[in-house]
Amino acid sequence: MRFISIIIIVVFMIACKKETPNYNIRDNANYKQEQDILYEELHGINIGPINKYGLIADIHFMNDKLLMLDVKSDSIFVHYNLKGELKKSFNKGEGPNEFVSPQFLKITGFSNFSTDIQIFDFNKGLFKLNLIDQKKESYFTLGNYDYKTSVQSIVLIEEGIFAMANLDPLIKFSIYNDVVKKTKKIPHNKNFDIVNSKRYLESVTPVDIGFNKKHKLIYTWNGALNSIDLHDKNGVFIKSYSFGTNKNINNKNFDRKYFYYYNVKSQGDYIYGIYAGFNTFDNFTESLIPNLKSEIHVFNIKTDEMKRYKLDRLVNSCSIDFENNIVYCIDENSESQPLMKYEINKKN
Repeated sequence: MRFISIIIIVVFMIACKKETPNYNIRDNANYKQEQDILYEELHGINIGPINKYGLIADIHFMNDKLLMLDVKSDSIFVHYNLKGELKKSFNKGEGPNEFVSPQFLKITGFSNFSTDIQIFDFNKGLFKLNLIDQKKESYFTLGNYDYKTSVQSIVLIEEGIFAMANLDPLIKFSIYNDVVKKTKKIPHNKNFDIVNSKRYLESVTPVDIGFNKKHKLIYTWNGALNSIDLHDKNGVFIKSYSFGTNKNINNKNFDRKYFYYYNVKSQGDYIYGIYAGFNTFDNFTESLIPNLKSEIHVFNIKTDEMKRYKLDRLVNSCSIDFENNIVYCIDENSESQPLMKYEINKKN
């Protein structure tokens, strides 16, 4: 489940500035290698209320407001307007407008932070939240769906049509039409670097999925891969962005030791995610955690330009204000004031 993955992924760090891995773009016919990557080190500050949170698992920015998912508090959704005003919504509980297990929730999309927020509730389905009326309504219920227990995330593509990431190793993801009750299964990409064994497919099947409304693109990722894949709304593969070498592949065999992208998001012309690239199994100790630092990779969907930002500490989620060149993150090592702000050099 996604929450377990979050606990694991926040213990990773990245390669130092001296390393210059290649940035690669691949589509069905071509493979292009780019070396001109904008690189910048960012230094952040902790902002916002102190001692007002439980455990923030995700953050989203929109129109000078932040929406945070608190998985260790009686109030689950934190609405912060960057002027010091903080509101909490939806309680933990078994009522009709409550959630039993906040740690099994995921924000998968939104039109605004007031009346239209998509929430995937593991093993239950996709819901639409109204933070003003404190009400939720069902977009799609997993009760009668064949793959109920294996679905890891759901995103709304258009009315009645949903893209789903599940644990079925035989497919990459699926698109479900709830009007005609039909599922379209999207196959894995052809990858000639390794042997496509069942064990490999189980390890790299996407466990998360998103949708870019502007370009009508479905995007998928898995932490075992150093790449983010883009598909059109019908599931047709368009291209893949990858960074560096996947060290989980050795002599055409796959051994999952390294972790790469997590907390991937997309808005407007951009897709971005936090990058690790750290060996999580060999020689890892808890004493390393305070010294770990995260990177954020930003890809321009239209131009394929990549920007690489190295942060001064470890973060577990982020969201970018592209208009004002600000990155908002959740500091993994600060329980009292986890909200962070990074300012990007405007010349970049």
